[in-house]
Amino acid sequence: MPSVVLCVNEITKNSVGKLDRIKTQEKFIKSTAFKTIKEGSYPATTQTEKTLVAIWRNALKMNTDIPKDANLLLYGADPVIIKSVFHKINKLMYLDLDISLFFKYSSIYEQGMMIDASMNFSDHYI
Repeated sequence: MPSVVLCVNEITKNSVGKLDRIKTQEKFIKSTAFKTIKEGSYPATTQTEKTLVAIWRNALKMNTDIPKDANLLLYGADPVIIKSVFHKINKLMYLDLDISLFFKYSSIYEQGMMIDASMNFSDHYI
């Protein structure tokens, strides 16, 4: 079940007639709908959230912070980026998270809660 459904006026197609996800995404990010979704979002507060913001900002090549409640798919997280980020998170935080968790926890807030819970759980069994 998707967490967000967006209506767009136009879907950009490539030369073969297939969906051009990157150009469609770029149009959406420049739209007022995206700005509305971003308004009222909360900044990272915990150390885990701040670390995740830094990792995701770098991966998504962004100059501004990502609100902790934002759906990262709206910011351009694709399978290649997701895999890279989860590898970095696992390495940096000494975890072994499954990439499928991203689809369950697609915001920095949710990922931070999941990581903190995983780290607290593993602390009790080391």
